[in-house]
Amino acid sequence: MEGLTPAEAAIDLRGQCLRRARFAGRSLPDAVLFECDLRRADFRGADLRGASLLVAADCVPVAYAGFHAELLRDNAVVIGCPKLDDLSGYVEKLAEIIRHNDLAKLTVAHMEVPCCTGILRAALEARRLAGSDLPIHDLTISIHGQLIERRQILAESLLPGRSETTFQQITGVE
Repeated sequence: MEGLTPAEAAIDLRGQCLRRARFAGRSLPDAVLFECDLRRADFRGADLRGASLLVAADCVPVAYAGFHAELLRDNAVVIGCPKLDDLSGYVEKLAEIIRHNDLAKLTVAHMEVPCCTGILRAALEARRLAGSDLPIHDLTISIHGQLIERRQILAESLLPGRSETTFQQITGVE
């Protein structure tokens, strides 16, 4: 990877995340190799059993300086834009990943702006559809690039007192 620009080192020609990228002569943390864009990703051949999965809104790596050092290390990663993309597609893909892999951890990182929380709502619905009780680690990044909230959302804590919640109720999307 010597001689590559930082952009070339970060993304290969197939659009896949690289196991190791180099920036300014320093290695960035490992990331599991597969397509990162949640819209285009095909997980049928991916073996994510036991993996820690980071689901990040696409603004987070740009806004949060600690993304690589604090969030990406030792995680498989998928990225998407909950404002511009189809959330139902996210739900289906994430539910497939959760259902067919015994994930060690699921983390969602999003910006504090209201439109960005759609990625968290998609992960919550995907977990419900997959019939999983995997806790979701929710990280909120401020518009100033600071990690302002870290919480764990247990399966039964989606809506207190309610066992069933439809995707439309929690996202406003049909």
